[in-house]
Amino acid sequence: MSGTPIALLTDYGVRDSYVGVLRAVIHQVWPWATILDLCHDVPPCNVMSGAWLLASAGPWLPERCIVCAVVDPTVGSDRRAVAIETEHLRLVGPDNGLFAMLLEDDPPVRAVELDQERWFLPHRSVTFDGRDVFAPVAAQLARGVRFAALGSKIDPASLEGLDLPTTSYGDDRIDGTIVHVDRFGNSITTIRRSRLEDWLAGSQPIVETAGVRFPFVRTFADVAVHDPLAYVGSAGNLEIAVRDGDCAATYDLFQGAEVVVRRG
Repeated sequence: MSGTPIALLTDYGVRDSYVGVLRAVIHQVWPWATILDLCHDVPPCNVMSGAWLLASAGPWLPERCIVCAVVDPTVGSDRRAVAIETEHLRLVGPDNGLFAMLLEDDPPVRAVELDQERWFLPHRSVTFDGRDVFAPVAAQLARGVRFAALGSKIDPASLEGLDLPTTSYGDDRIDGTIVHVDRFGNSITTIRRSRLEDWLAGSQPIVETAGVRFPFVRTFADVAVHDPLAYVGSAGNLEIAVRDGDCAATYDLFQGAEVVVRRG
């Protein structure tokens, strides 16, 4: 009876009880729920990293999976709580751009504002919508409640976007941006493999940032320990790293830093 799984992504961390409470609420509403923990270590309040992590996980989620995502620095404000249906997934969370990257690859089919309080926990807190709104709504979806019954219909085009890092493909260079730094210090850029390969047209890329040149190789083992490298990561984006080291810390890199690619 487990039915459709619920995938959780938050910036709650695992030191406190917040994630456990989300899981408890889901099971309280729907005891047979199957829960997938995508990530609970999104950098605190970093909507951009949360959006990237959701987008990179999206292609691997089961069909019709319910994604309950909470990176919500404006909780308690007038930002909307929403549910979004795409061709493949159903998304529940704050309307603050958290789903923007995922929706670029899997566009919204319909959306509702979560304004039906009968689906929320009673005595709602102003600081914990993950517990009081998003988790119970996700569980109701898994239980079989109709999507349209969750709230008032809204135009998917009205969903909040995100000021996404840019990538510029010029004749002589690509200017990309670091969109996320993972726990290893590997710095993931906005430059996609398909666009990079088309632009290179068979030539070898020269990758530079922070005054450092990163040799483009296939994998970490192609360079010596503690040497820098650039490669295409598992999500299909150009990444830069240090073998067996922390690239971001070594070169003082950060989300939003520019990465330049030239033809060799």
